[in-house]
Amino acid sequence: MGEVGIPELLVIAILIGSVALPLWLSYFLRKKYPRRIWIGMLLAFFFPALGQWYLEGALWWILGLGLTFTVFKIASGNTQLAWLSSMILSALVMYYRLLKAKPLILPETNVEK
Repeated sequence: MGEVGIPELLVIAILIGSVALPLWLSYFLRKKYPRRIWIGMLLAFFFPALGQWYLEGALWWILGLGLTFTVFKIASGNTQLAWLSSMILSALVMYYRLLKAKPLILPETNVEK
């Protein structure tokens, strides 16, 4: 009793990975491919609340979507339905946030037209 074995370590690794992967992927894609609607919506759909990290100012959106999932779960009593509703809502929120985001200023190039 009270010992940590291989099964417990695997569960801990899976839990850490399920949070760290979406955060890292969203941050990486934010730096590499900023403000691309299709990337943002895919991240928000597959990682509902944590996909919001793709844009700056995501903390309140993450908390709001987490609360929304809880409300959906309590109202429907069905986890799968609440999860699907949160995925769709998160993608729509990302679309809204990307439309309202400031335009990206790209560096000037010396290519003549």
